[in-house]
Amino acid sequence: MQNNISRTETDILKGVAIIMMLWLHLFLKESDIGNYSDLHFSNGLSLSYYLTRLCTPVSFFLILSGYGLAYLYNENRLSPRTQLPRLLKLYIHYWWVLLVFVPIGVFVKPEHYPGSLTDFLLNVLSWKHNYNYETWFLLPYALISISALYILKIIEKVGMKWALVGTFLLYLASSYLFSRYGDFVYSHLAVALVVEYVQFLFSVTLGVVLFRSKYVKAPFIKGAYVYVALLLLFALKITFKTAAFDPLYSFAVILLVLKLPMPGAAKRVLAYLGGYSMIIWLSHTFFCYYLFHDLVYSFRYPLVIFTVLLVVSLIVGIVICYLAKKTASVLKI
Repeated sequence: MQNNISRTETDILKGVAIIMMLWLHLFLKESDIGNYSDLHFSNGLSLSYYLTRLCTPVSFFLILSGYGLAYLYNENRLSPRTQLPRLLKLYIHYWWVLLVFVPIGVFVKPEHYPGSLTDFLLNVLSWKHNYNYETWFLLPYALISISALYILKIIEKVGMKWALVGTFLLYLASSYLFSRYGDFVYSHLAVALVVEYVQFLFSVTLGVVLFRSKYVKAPFIKGAYVYVALLLLFALKITFKTAAFDPLYSFAVILLVLKLPMPGAAKRVLAYLGGYSMIIWLSHTFFCYYLFHDLVYSFRYPLVIFTVLLVVSLIVGIVICYLAKKTASVLKI
């Protein structure tokens, strides 16, 4: 079976996803609209706020994860045993993030960091995420990774069509639970973990489709028409405010980005960012939410705010990645 997407293309897509994530987290909150200068509409909402509707980074990353898991499965390299070292490396990065930012938090927000010993231990295990809420994905992602072999076997047994239908229905059901009974779900961490796991399955299945489809790079659209298709897709996403089809939207964006005529410099920048996307995910909200919120927004203009957050998160991420890789090497992981 042909591997449709190269490692560089995967990194480019991760670069797009992390840009989505930073923009989403910077400008989604209506309470922050007054903290930056922007074009405002009659309803008081800003242009930057509306652009967050285009940003679906979680499903974007999960589709790419599903693609990678399908590749490993196809190569007979997917099992709980082979996934454990990968997950341990991820958690080493996460622990280094905590080791860097929690001591800073002790000085900047001593009322919150480090909290009780129980808080500390549960955050280290990623069972709780009150140090940095945006690490909520770690545990359900770990469970997806550990059980990926069995997920792929089930998809193979029932067939791709029924796997898509089934996981889409599960996605809708889990989204409904979060929207209607969110307080209950989030107040019971085990329940939240199960619902998040179920919600992830549709995006992961789309990643399997991405790997198996021979049409991913078929020339059904090319050149300037790719830009037109993207603009139409963006217009639809901004117009219809619903998360019900976010994974399908992310899948469509991935297909179009793969065909997008792009300067070499842009590809290199996106691929470089993609290589550090996970560590930027784990660390950026310590800057823009939890420890240095006012400093980040003091730059006033959305593009400047975004650039500052991206550059600072990348620089810190490079250092943390170096430390994490050294740690993994010492531990022989």
